[in-house]
Amino acid sequence: MIDFIGKITQFSIVSSVETVLAAGRIKHYRINVEVENAGLYEEIKRLWNFGTIRITRNMIAAEYIVTPEEILKFYCRLKKLASEKNPKTLDIQKKTVYN
Repeated sequence: MIDFIGKITQFSIVSSVETVLAAGRIKHYRINVEVENAGLYEEIKRLWNFGTIRITRNMIAAEYIVTPEEILKFYCRLKKLASEKNPKTLDIQKKTVYN
């Protein structure tokens, strides 16, 4: 299986990923995203159904709750958001294109 957590952490907008365990198994991940463009609020809000969004003066911070079964779906949505709205935030896209 592909390590999507490793791929997710390569996005510059992803500030951290936490793994929540229950009885020694992964229950879900908390994926934290930070964007300095407050104009992306609607896109951040639509990215995922489970989480919290915090707006400060200069940025939007979001924490998404993602189960292991849905990590691929979340990764695809995050990649699409990063590439459409701010290509510079998609660090792994550059590596994929040029390697």
